[in-house]
Amino acid sequence: IDSQSSEIEMLFEENTDLSTSYKDAMLVAAQWENQ
Repeated sequence: IDSQSSEIEMLFEENTDLSTSYKDAMLVAAQWENQ
């Protein structure tokens, strides 16, 4: 159970990083279009 939990936590953290990077990319694109 512990090993599965740690794997799930790692996947969740990776997904969070991906979503954050995606949001940052969208913000940069929006700022670039506005300039």
